[in-house]
Amino acid sequence: MKIGYLVHNIDPKNGGGRFASNIIEGVRAYGHDVVILKELDDGLEGCVVLGRGLKIVTSLLRVHTFLKDCDIIHTIDGYPYGIIAWLVNISLKKKLIIGALGTYAVAPLYKRSTSIFLKLAYKSAYKIIASSNFTKQEILKKVSLDNIFVITPGIHSLQRGDNYIKPNNKFILGVGGLKARKGYHISLAAFAKVSKDFPDYQYVIIGDENWAYQELLHSIIKKNGLENSVQILHKVSEEYLQELYTTATLFILTPINTAQHHFEGFGLVYLEAASAGLPVIGTFGNGAQEAIQNGRNGILVPQNNVEETAEAIFSILSDPQKQKLMSKESLKWLQLNTIENEITKILEIYK
Repeated sequence: MKIGYLVHNIDPKNGGGRFASNIIEGVRAYGHDVVILKELDDGLEGCVVLGRGLKIVTSLLRVHTFLKDCDIIHTIDGYPYGIIAWLVNISLKKKLIIGALGTYAVAPLYKRSTSIFLKLAYKSAYKIIASSNFTKQEILKKVSLDNIFVITPGIHSLQRGDNYIKPNNKFILGVGGLKARKGYHISLAAFAKVSKDFPDYQYVIIGDENWAYQELLHSIIKKNGLENSVQILHKVSEEYLQELYTTATLFILTPINTAQHHFEGFGLVYLEAASAGLPVIGTFGNGAQEAIQNGRNGILVPQNNVEETAEAIFSILSDPQKQKLMSKESLKWLQLNTIENEITKILEIYK
């Protein structure tokens, strides 16, 4: 088979890019040909021909040319790629699969300029693959569908043996875009409370640059005297990121749903943390609750709740036995959420 993918990017350092590249490389491993059409020039393979807004119209002819020889069209998210694929497929009449990662599978359904087009794209698709049941239910609030299924994301299988022992380093790790919906201002305020009992712990945050939001985080850091306890890093290497995962004590990301219908669709970072044997902390009411086994490999807390987030951090840091048990559960959980399992399910749909 030949599959045409419409994606934002395939850069593994980007959350959506990692998700897309995992699928594409997984499908390639089974001997299928791929065509990669991108919106962002990430310096990697693929043709940069996609756009949003008025650029959707101007990109149609070029997209049509690239996809005409494909057997299947698979978009990684709803907007704008699902709309572009639907418009092109009116004449191509290929099997269309639309991915629904999270925010951009739902938020455009609430805008006059995009709602009708995305609804038509969803209804025309052979299958819609949602990243979580939460994302699926958010879509179904706006459009009635019987072609939507859930396949949760996976990551590559573990390479460590069963006797792997994590180094005892005293820092908490958070990874993800620096934006309000990732909830760093909540986890940072919670860390400020916990640091009074654990003054030797640090909090390391890895994210892309967003100076407006980062200014808010720095104000929290300064207010609580955490200048020597918190690091906010950008553009770290893949090797250094893996080192941080494997040497941290705990992973935390506390996403929140915004009024603009922006939310965490799933969260590959929770699985990446689990692959390193980390206990994890996330929030209820979004896709994170499907990436974490609450009470087993981590703890879910209510959104926007500094107190309960601090209690969750404290309960893990203060109990080495709980850390060990959650670490083992994370490694077990990862075995059920491998990219191999995800690709097998996607290939069944392709067939």
